[in-house]
Amino acid sequence: MEKQPDNYYVQQVLRGNTAAFTFLVDKYKSLAAAIAYKITGNAQDAEEVAQDAFVKAYRALPGFKAEAKFSTWLYRIVYNTAISKTRRKVFFAISLEDAELTETNLEQTGYQLLNLQAAEQTKYLDLALAQLPPDENLLLTLFYLHEKSVEEIQEITSLTKANIKVKLFRARQKMYSYLQGLLKQEWKEIIG
Repeated sequence: MEKQPDNYYVQQVLRGNTAAFTFLVDKYKSLAAAIAYKITGNAQDAEEVAQDAFVKAYRALPGFKAEAKFSTWLYRIVYNTAISKTRRKVFFAISLEDAELTETNLEQTGYQLLNLQAAEQTKYLDLALAQLPPDENLLLTLFYLHEKSVEEIQEITSLTKANIKVKLFRARQKMYSYLQGLLKQEWKEIIG
């Protein structure tokens, strides 16, 4: 069967062909789970959130107006479901003070990272991302890894464009600070 646009499958479901929703679930389950994981920080909770979000999306499908892309609409449901779940839990997090990073420090960290093998780069980036609060981790992931525009992130998170830009800036600063610390530690271990 030839793949159709998302709206085709939405219309099929609305006409009573509920099996058409399976295509949408298969297409978006990976990113839905990734978004949920970035917010919950737990694979089991992320799976539960993704499943709940798909059920909510299915039930809300008659209200989908196709003003936004289906994927953006779905990711907003995933985001809101994950945020609701995390609000029910009590987290004790250590917050990092806004790091004062100079341009030289940023460049130096960037060069050190570029000199690593691809697998090592990924390892350090994942470690640094994991240190960020869930909302900042998600914003960086959506913007850089999933190449979502600020406008799409706004639709998913309901944050203002200005707020997204500020949070992205601060998250990048924190991430560079974490990377700098990780790379210094690695360098100390090498020279021993």
